[in-house]
Amino acid sequence: MKHSLFILLMLLLSSVAVLAQNTENKTPWHPSWATRVGFNYSTMPADALHWDWREGANFGITVDLPLGTEWAARPGFYYTMKGYKSSLNDKTVWKLNYLEIPLAFVHKIRICNIFNVELQIGSYFAYGVSPIIRNGHVKRFDWGPNAGLGFNIWHIYLGATYDFGVVSLINHGLNQCFMTNIGYVF
Repeated sequence: MKHSLFILLMLLLSSVAVLAQNTENKTPWHPSWATRVGFNYSTMPADALHWDWREGANFGITVDLPLGTEWAARPGFYYTMKGYKSSLNDKTVWKLNYLEIPLAFVHKIRICNIFNVELQIGSYFAYGVSPIIRNGHVKRFDWGPNAGLGFNIWHIYLGATYDFGVVSLINHGLNQCFMTNIGYVF
């Protein structure tokens, strides 16, 4: 975990350094922040187990740091509800709630002055704050790559992201989460 936090810190510092070097003000936009709220659909495929998707919610904030005229680094901070349901007769539900720090690199494709399409790729780091689990143990830390697509219309953001967890949390299960968001960009 120390290595993951160190890598995240270095990525954030390098994006600030790139922003500080832009003394000619070639970017037509400036750093901005946004609030986000949305729904999650998560599961955890595992060896010899059958899991269904679980619904949850997410909310948080993001910051866009320009890296040129079409690129940005987008760190964020979310509270997100993940987990899964057993598809067997017992209908066990595992509720895993996380504080999540995503870092995405965003390519903004300007369609017109009030409409952008955004392609995102990055990673997330998560800490389990309130796992509600019976008869089992789940690791608290999770991380993995993510990818997404977003639309920025005026100051309204609409987007979807898919997280691919790489940490084996239980029975070789990996968090997978489809996240939808709506937000306001300040």
